[in-house]
Amino acid sequence: MIWNQGNRGCYAHTQPIARGNGAGNHACWVFSKCAKKAKEPSAKPEASAEAKPTKRECTTEETMGKTFFAWENNHCYKIVVGKSLDQDYKTRNKSKCNAAGFRKSVSIGQGGGIDTWWENGTKASACTGKTGKGRNQPRRAFLKLSQGAAKTHATAREGPTCNYHINVQVASCTSEELNVV
Repeated sequence: MIWNQGNRGCYAHTQPIARGNGAGNHACWVFSKCAKKAKEPSAKPEASAEAKPTKRECTTEETMGKTFFAWENNHCYKIVVGKSLDQDYKTRNKSKCNAAGFRKSVSIGQGGGIDTWWENGTKASACTGKTGKGRNQPRRAFLKLSQGAAKTHATAREGPTCNYHINVQVASCTSEELNVV
């Protein structure tokens, strides 16, 4: 059983196993070693020795096409690595910062990767552009994504106007889809 991360769920091994590897948020039961009148496993298994997450920067290659949702300052960000970075500033509901609840208000940028600028977002009269001195320029964002966080979270900073700096920290770079709240 895996809990508190993107690949959570119950898994059945189809080959014999001898022991677990001690990974955090993981537990195994070896039913062939159970006595005839074994107790039912508890609803939440005891955690194995908590493994420390490996802290490192994620790469564009390993996250390409993956979807992340980040909540910061009453705004929800939907990031599809290599494709789009969008913002929902109208919903203002943390519980709707996910695939079912996200409603795009504006594009922040397109086609970017990790540790790169995402350019060509929606224009706005207040947007000052790359130099910070223009008007009616497209929004843009710089994305950083790293793994090893005990709790997934994000920060988004804007400055100058319509130039976003988004930092997402997750447990694993390779999870299929993450809601970061």
